Amino acid sequence: MICAVISCKEEDIPMIRSVLSLSGALLLLFLAVHPAAAQSVELTAKEVHLYPSGMKVLFSVPYAEKIQAELPGAFDGQSVRLLPPDGMTVNAFSVVEQPRSQWVPPALSTLDGVIREKKSEITALTGKIAAIDQSTKLFAGPFPQNIAAQEVPQYVEAIRQAREKLETERSTLVLSLEERKKELQVLQAEYAARTPQEGDKSLVVNAEVSGKGDLLLEAWTTAVEWAPQYKMNLRSETGEIAATLQAKASQRTGLSFDVPLHFHTVQPSESVEPPYLPPLVADFYDPAPGRSMASYSMEVQSRAPVAMSAKAAPEIVQTATDMSVQGAGVLPGDGLPVEITLGSFTLKGKTQILSIPLLSDDAWITATVAALPEPLLPGTVLLSVDGSASGTTRIQEYGAGMELEMAFGKMPLVVATKKPVVPKEGSSWMGKGRTQDGYVIELTNGTNGKQTVTLKDRLPLPAQEKIAVEVTTLEPKPKEQDKENILTWEFEMAPGEKKTVEVLYRVTYPGDKTLIME
Repeated sequence: MICAVISCKEEDIPMIRSVLSLSGALLLLFLAVHPAAAQSVELTAKEVHLYPSGMKVLFSVPYAEKIQAELPGAFDGQSVRLLPPDGMTVNAFSVVEQPRSQWVPPALSTLDGVIREKKSEITALTGKIAAIDQSTKLFAGPFPQNIAAQEVPQYVEAIRQAREKLETERSTLVLSLEERKKELQVLQAEYAARTPQEGDKSLVVNAEVSGKGDLLLEAWTTAVEWAPQYKMNLRSETGEIAATLQAKASQRTGLSFDVPLHFHTVQPSESVEPPYLPPLVADFYDPAPGRSMASYSMEVQSRAPVAMSAKAAPEIVQTATDMSVQGAGVLPGDGLPVEITLGSFTLKGKTQILSIPLLSDDAWITATVAALPEPLLPGTVLLSVDGSASGTTRIQEYGAGMELEMAFGKMPLVVATKKPVVPKEGSSWMGKGRTQDGYVIELTNGTNGKQTVTLKDRLPLPAQEKIAVEVTTLEPKPKEQDKENILTWEFEMAPGEKKTVEVLYRVTYPGDKTLIME
């Protein structure tokens, strides 16, 4: 082809071939020195795992021999790793942290747009005010030379009206400008508060792979919080508890996730060692001079190998069998908390109205589930009774088959008052080694329905054999008196009905002792 173009002679062909060969060698050398640039790929979140103190995200990475991807600085660079499929080899891999400016996190793009619009409004208002100021200066100039004397008053009035109109317009614009500036300050403060952690940095991931297939990239961040939260509504007539388990979560990576969300209650341990039980060594105590029993005991213990302790982790809990730990919903990356429903279920319980006047005049409404059909996670519980909010509490871990007893709130219409009936002075039974005491409880059902009320109170519990408690009056007889001298009555009460309980007792003890009851 070259011969056709340059019309070369036959004797020149060997020289031309040499030149072409040299050019090819130079091209290969150039390609070796300047290899093909890495292909910038877009990471797509595939699934998210949330833990008590962190979050692991799995990203899908499109195939390329040389990969370059970028992660927000909120992720831990040391945690980033590639997960190649079978048959693929990672030949080179690096994660480099670098500064990044003017990055708008996808989770804040809407708010950034509002801020930009507000800035444009401020610029427009500022320009209008400047134009008015420039026009106002023209009114300060001299009168036109060709104006007649009789026209001066009319001219002055026209100038005054025009200037007044401009000043009024300017005042309105200034007020609008000040409002826009205040709105901008609020928006910028909100943007700063929702800006991702380490938002001025990024992690650049470079990799070289051989083989085919899409990869997964795993990254960890601590810019997240989540906790289980229940909503439980007690149906007072049936004792059923309608419960919903939610995950209350927030994260500040700058990326929003609309992928399967897996919620874990246990933090992965960084170091786990097999448990080691040291032997119990029996030996004779050698009473050498200056050698105490405590120091000898430490010497015996030091003869056994010492187990390395693993990093403390939260208590291991079980997940409910009829609900998934996988949630569906959008987890925004701007730190705003969201509630994601994990599952709903119903517990069959028994309702009880419990009155303990020593603790409160108002009774409690409680529910007891004899055996839980499924485990419960530890967390906050938002309580309601018959659809009305009644309070907040917190539960610990419960396993399947365990008994659950919960108070759902106060019942201010069921009231108990407790009053002493024996004065502490002036009684013939007061003195060294003896005392007499008692009380009267008046229980009232102020509701408009029939109620079964459980009333609890107590008698002194002797802590010494030489202390004796004699009950002189106990009317009516309690349904139960346990080994701790807790008394339990149960009353069926009509609307507006009152019940009275009277308790009197004597306590005797050695006269040379001082009696305390607490």
